[in-house]
Amino acid sequence: MHSSMGNHLKGLAFHEKSFRIQEISLPPNHPDIAMNYNNIGSVHNAMGNYTTALSFFQKSLDIRKKSLSKDRISFTNIYDNQGSIYNSMDDKSIAQSYYQKAFDIRQHSLGENHPEMANSYNNLGTIHSSIGDKSKAHVCYEKALEIQQKSLSNNHPDLVNIYNNIALNLRLKSRSEDHLSIAITYNNLGLIHNLMKDYSTVLSFYEKALDIHYQHI
Repeated sequence: MHSSMGNHLKGLAFHEKSFRIQEISLPPNHPDIAMNYNNIGSVHNAMGNYTTALSFFQKSLDIRKKSLSKDRISFTNIYDNQGSIYNSMDDKSIAQSYYQKAFDIRQHSLGENHPEMANSYNNLGTIHSSIGDKSKAHVCYEKALEIQQKSLSNNHPDLVNIYNNIALNLRLKSRSEDHLSIAITYNNLGLIHNLMKDYSTVLSFYEKALDIHYQHI
């Protein structure tokens, strides 16, 4: 994790240098500046600087709404990023609202079975599971799995992530949240997100696994 943090700092320095050049050479509402704001926000999110990340994501979204108003699909990754942060901050209702915005745009613009819809179904499934609505979560995860099985290889990390989410949801339905098998699933999800370089989520899953293990010491 220390090496990952070092990479984040290097990445942040690179994006900030790029932004300073763009400020001089591009108009303030240029899409490339919006992309850089989003990149800077993503690094801060991975470092756990959630308030700063939200600020940069909002700046990116504001520019895209002005310069790419007809390309609403470009808003979805920012809505997902905002939802991810509020989920990490344990504000599930706001997280769900952002995930739902991304879902609605993708469904309208791309169609029900587009690969990007799997991401939206997975995000909503995670929220439903965390607030205790395991049945809705299962429906979302199964739909995400159905879409991904059509477009991904059998050992793709995204597909493995869905299988583990389904397993976690089923275990939470049948066992207490501090059962050791739940800790194993959280640990597996942490390993998967580490492979996906989603480091802020990695820490969240590892901390949940550790909390359960400590309760059994």
